Amino acid sequence: MAALMARGLSGVSAETQNLFDATSVETLARRQSLTQLLVLDPPRDGLKVRLPLLKRLRKLETVVYISCDVATWARDCADFMARAFCSHKVPLDMFPQTPHIEVLSVLRRP
Repeated sequence: MAALMARGLSGVSAETQNLFDATSVETLARRQSLTQLLVLDPPRDGLKVRLPLLKRLRKLETVVYISCDVATWARDCADFMARAFCSHKVPLDMFPQTPHIEVLSVLRRP
C-alpha cells in the first residue's frame, strides 16, 4: 500500500487499522464512507469486527480479500455475500511445499 501512495495515485489512500478493535474499525468506516474499492489482508483470525464496514461503506462496489485461513475467509465472505456481494475466489498456492494456502477473493456487487 505504501508503494501505491508513493506513486501519488489520485484517489488512492492506504491505511492500517486494528481489525480486532471495534472503535478503530468504526473510525475507518466513517472516514472512508465513500470508498468504492477495499483491499483487506487481515491476520489469521480474519475480520473480527465486520459490521461497521458492512454498514457504513454504502458506496462499496468491490472487496479484494486476502486470507491465510480458509475458515475465517468463509465466515467473513459470507457476511459480504449476505449483503449482495458475489464472490469470485482464486486459491493461490504461495507455499507449495507446505500445507499452507492463501485465498484471494474478489467480491463484487452486481
